[in-house]
Amino acid sequence: MLHKKLRNKRIQNAYNDGKITIVEKTQRSDEYGTPIPGSPTLKEIGSYFFRLKGIHGQDRMEFGNDGIKLEKEVAIPLKYHINTGMTAYLNTDDQTLYDIVKVFHDVNNDELEMLLAREGGHYRNT
Repeated sequence: MLHKKLRNKRIQNAYNDGKITIVEKTQRSDEYGTPIPGSPTLKEIGSYFFRLKGIHGQDRMEFGNDGIKLEKEVAIPLKYHINTGMTAYLNTDDQTLYDIVKVFHDVNNDELEMLLAREGGHYRNT
């Protein structure tokens, strides 16, 4: 046979570098439902196992020009409800929060890539 048999290639990625938890900051409420000022709480949206990826030089340059210092790039199984502007923490360290500054839906590999920057440690030139 001169031709090769074509078949879909199956890609299996191991998401074993840790766990990312996507959260939303909300005000803590008392027993009557009244928000307590100055006491935010974290409401969990979802948690997923991730694998670490390397941050590309192009992303470092693009976000560095805007004053954003990128900390990590992680990949999780493909989810469409996660977008930029959300907040996350890694593993069980809910004291160190990260802003999701870029999301890339990699449909070919069935995963979502996210760029994370430490929360509050950057500014956006607009």
